[in-house]
Amino acid sequence: QCGGVNRELIYHFISRGAFDVRGLGPKIIDRFMDEGLISDRADMFGLVRGDIEILDGFGEKSAENIIEEINRKKTIALPRFLFSLGIHHIGEELSQTVSRTALGKRRIAAPTDILAAMRALTSEDLQKIPDIGPAASESIVSWFADAKNADLLRRLTAAGVKIVQERIKKGPLAGTSFVLTGALASLSRSEAKDLIRSKGG
Repeated sequence: QCGGVNRELIYHFISRGAFDVRGLGPKIIDRFMDEGLISDRADMFGLVRGDIEILDGFGEKSAENIIEEINRKKTIALPRFLFSLGIHHIGEELSQTVSRTALGKRRIAAPTDILAAMRALTSEDLQKIPDIGPAASESIVSWFADAKNADLLRRLTAAGVKIVQERIKKGPLAGTSFVLTGALASLSRSEAKDLIRSKGG
């Protein structure tokens, strides 16, 4: 619950694999926190242009760009949203797994829908899912049982965050797993992952 951990959670929340808020990096987050504009992840969606444009180093245009980018990112795919929460042991791939399996048959349109669905599951239920072991399952259950985390999800829903639930795609790479390491010549690893998943891999 310390301030340093909270900052890291916000950095993670806006990162490339999560909400991917371009132009809003750690230095700007630090500035907003130091100025008292935000104190946690949900506060980001309550920012308005007037909060930002009066700060030294910012102007009307840069403030407008930041607010427009934040508003564009209010709609997010379910696996990205799960990853954005920073749940211990739950990386990008396990977020994909939980989205397809534990939440695949539930209608998820808002953060509070996830809260209801995950609170209905036990650690034993989650461990029946491939690749989810005791540590990950306990981490998931304890995260969603925490009152502060539940409040965060409610506030994100109230702020207008919407979740897109993508259905499992079948394609020529169905049943095939890939391991991506190092640099790729023409794509980022995130782009390559998205291409593979779009073909069912």
